[in-house]
Amino acid sequence: LCKAYLDFLMREELFDEMDMIPYPPKNSNTSFKCPKVPSYDAYFTHINALPETPLTFGMNPNAELNYREDQADTLFSTLQDLQPKDIKGGTEQDSAQLEKFKDIKDMVEKFDSQRIPPDMLKGDENRSPFQNVFLQEADRMNSLITDILSSMNDLELAMSGQLTMTEMLDKLQDCLIMYRVPEQWQKYETIRTLLPWLANLSYRIEQLNNWKDNSSVAPKILYINYLFNPQAFLTAIKQTEAQRSKIELNKLYIQTEITGKKPE
Repeated sequence: LCKAYLDFLMREELFDEMDMIPYPPKNSNTSFKCPKVPSYDAYFTHINALPETPLTFGMNPNAELNYREDQADTLFSTLQDLQPKDIKGGTEQDSAQLEKFKDIKDMVEKFDSQRIPPDMLKGDENRSPFQNVFLQEADRMNSLITDILSSMNDLELAMSGQLTMTEMLDKLQDCLIMYRVPEQWQKYETIRTLLPWLANLSYRIEQLNNWKDNSSVAPKILYINYLFNPQAFLTAIKQTEAQRSKIELNKLYIQTEITGKKPE
């Protein structure tokens, strides 16, 4: 990268007030020309006037959108952190936060009835590769649901004074008020806020429940991004084919074909 900039800048045109912004748009007013030979201090003054734009580095103007979005997210996140978060039930704001907590609690309590039954997690000695994947996914999902329900129950008891409000429960309460996914619930990578995350979790649970009645084979339709370990499912595909065709596993590979929305 450094060599690319040097190849562009280090040339004789520098002595003739060359525009040092590479590839400026035709209708752009952004310019940063090399000055005529000034004093040493004047060079520093000129450098400090360098326009703060991606065009300066030969990049598309949209290159800084992500940076600006991150700045905005950080700003509003900081403003949220400065808001009072204790729920005491005395003020209108406390009542709204308490109502928010109850709504979230109602959402997560539905997951309890959607767990995969424990007797289905035992499996057998002759289980298929796909069944192994299903059992691993179901076990991890049940564990996550248990953690969510347990932490929500502890927080409810702490808010009513029956338990001591620990640091972990305090952080959990803050996350729920600000619609963030609590750290102890993040069993997989996510950039979602709390409500979209809970909706996504519901879809993941629904997919496992649709798979549970015939877990020895791959579902006809499966969203691989809903799995905790998608690579395990891809490996199960290769294992199943290796058993069927008597081909060594390391000689198989997965090829993805993009099909139309409507079946042919």
